[in-house]
Amino acid sequence: MARALRDQMGMQVEMADHRYVVALVGLGDGPAEINRLVCALRELDVSELADRSTFEIDYPAMAPRVMSPRAAYQQKSVRVPWTHAVGRTCIETICPYPPGIPLIVPGEEITPEIVTYVDWARAQGFTLRGDLGDGCIGVVA
Repeated sequence: MARALRDQMGMQVEMADHRYVVALVGLGDGPAEINRLVCALRELDVSELADRSTFEIDYPAMAPRVMSPRAAYQQKSVRVPWTHAVGRTCIETICPYPPGIPLIVPGEEITPEIVTYVDWARAQGFTLRGDLGDGCIGVVA
């Protein structure tokens, strides 16, 4: 729906995932802008959009905690490709948006399931807050 609103109606939403679309109205918006959004939503063929965007998210289990976030952050670190990070202790917070809940935080062990989820989230167009986009992650040296 977010893609259709952007591509077909020229409207950008605040956030969207496989279940929700969040549109914000600010102080500068009035009845005309709100009416434009309502009309655009009515125009979209939601049944067609739903058929194209249904999928299940398989969230990985919580990562094992190896050390406290403070201890991890204070360690010497290196950046390694995600494909070589399994079993290493993370020093960064990676937070897929949506949903906006940290996937891994400093001091936790990077598991194969986390790496698989990161690959999947990127393919779905999720933003990975904390990720530099270089295909690497900071880990304890």
